[in-house]
Amino acid sequence: MRLFWELARREFRRYTTYRAATAAGLFTNTVFGFLRGAVMIAALRASSQGSIGGYNMSEAMSYTWLTQSMLMVVAVWGWNDIALRVLNGDIATDLARPVHFQMWWLARDFGRAWYQVLARGIVPVVTGLLVFDLALPASWWRWFAFALSVVLAVAASFGLRFVMNLLVFWTMDWRGLSSTHNALMSVFSGMVLPVAFFPHWMAVSFRSLPWYQALQAPIDVFLGKGSLVQVLMIQFVWVFAMLAVGQALLVAAQRRLVVQGG
Repeated sequence: MRLFWELARREFRRYTTYRAATAAGLFTNTVFGFLRGAVMIAALRASSQGSIGGYNMSEAMSYTWLTQSMLMVVAVWGWNDIALRVLNGDIATDLARPVHFQMWWLARDFGRAWYQVLARGIVPVVTGLLVFDLALPASWWRWFAFALSVVLAVAASFGLRFVMNLLVFWTMDWRGLSSTHNALMSVFSGMVLPVAFFPHWMAVSFRSLPWYQALQAPIDVFLGKGSLVQVLMIQFVWVFAMLAVGQALLVAAQRRLVVQGG
């Protein structure tokens, strides 16, 4: 455990060196929060019922600013670190280390996520609170559940990204895989629109997919949408499933690397 703690801490420190990029990203996140918020306000005002998919104005604003704050925390797009190391051959050194490869990267990803919470996760939500009327959890228990759900969302997102990166062992190119992953994550995670805005049968289908667990699930916990226990349990199941798939894929990738004489 000490090793994984140190990996997370050092990854956190590594990201603190990119201050200009962080500031630019924070500014962009906040500006897009206002743009997306304006679109959401227009859509709700045009609705005859004053709500869409069970979201009223306050809940829609909370969704908008939460997605902007969590965008980098759960790494909705990007993160091709492992894929690039496969292509340049550095993966051989990584696999030779006397440490569990998947847990090595998971610990680092939690360090990255914690940095993004502090650097780019707080300001957008505070900005939204100052300008709009946001819906907030009414009890400390829901705040705790939301924090737990965010942790699970990071793990679920990592599981998806880990699998996507390892597929480069077979495709030898990360661009197509990354583009496909980004498209799936944008739609199924609820990043583009709340899952509840889609037709009912689509929304039900989305909630059973792993991408949903990486972003929309914590927001549902925050807003009190659905059964809190059920949402958290489904997240747990998908985190375990994706890590298991990633481990199985890693074993196959190592065998392929050895067979090829890598």
